Formats: sequence, C-alpha cells, structure tokens
Amino acid sequence: EQLLAHFPALERRLSGAVAQDRPSGAGPFDQHPSERVRDGLALLGDAGGYIDALTGEGVGLAMTQALALERAVVPFLRSRSSAAVPRGLLERFVRDADARTASNRQLTRVLLALIDRPWTLEPALALLGANEGLFQHLLGANSGRRALWQLLSA
Repeated sequence: EQLLAHFPALERRLSGAVAQDRPSGAGPFDQHPSERVRDGLALLGDAGGYIDALTGEGVGLAMTQALALERAVVPFLRSRSSAAVPRGLLERFVRDADARTASNRQLTRVLLALIDRPWTLEPALALLGANEGLFQHLLGANSGRRALWQLLSA
C-alpha cells in the first residue's frame, strides 16, 4: 500500500479491489529443449530455453540471440538463393548466443538462489544499495554489455 501511493493513477484503478490472502505463483521453470536448431530452423528467446520466464527478459534475450543468428547465417544466405541454413551453422549460432547470454543466466541463477534463501536476500540488497558501482556492474553483466567475471578487473 505504501508503494502504491507513489503511483496515483494505478492506486485509483485498484481502489476497492480485494487483496488476496496470499500471493501464489509457480517457478522457476528452467526449460531446456532437447534441440534448439535443425536444418533451416532456430529457436530464439523463451522458445530456445530459459531459467525463469518470470524475469521478463525473454524479449531482450531473443534480440541478443537474433543478432548472433544474423552474424552466423546472413553471410551464408547472401551466398545462396534457396538452400536451408545447415544445422552446423546454426549450432555455431547457439554457441555464440550462449556465450553472449552467459552472464544473464548466471545472475538469474544467483537471484533465484537468493530468493530461495530469504535470509540472504536482505543483506544482498543492502550491499547493492550501498555500492552503486557493484549494482551498475551487475546490470551491465545482466544485459550482456560486460562479463560477470570482469568485476575483478573493474
């Protein structure tokens, strides 16, 4: 209720709504399809697997993967007129996309571990609140702009 007061339009829309006794949800969903590519086909975003679809980052990850797919297949497509992209080329895309999204997956797993252990969440949030540089670094790592391990050299 205190947080809602900061959003008057939303507060008006929710006035009179009955609060539920307890929040409910499911997850994490940790999905890994057995195949992410076949000749002429690649799964991107949540379709290609995810750790926790509730983080809301599926579209961003799909865009990162789409750029990796472009780098892998556009040269091939420019040299051919109608052939399907071979699986080997698409597997190269998967390796590149996985490397570019590794920090996001690592941080999502850390976040889920913190949530599973509530006594660790408050100290972790306090640390991030007290150290803007660390928080900025983790945001950069989560978005793929830097590797998580680069913290040691930052």
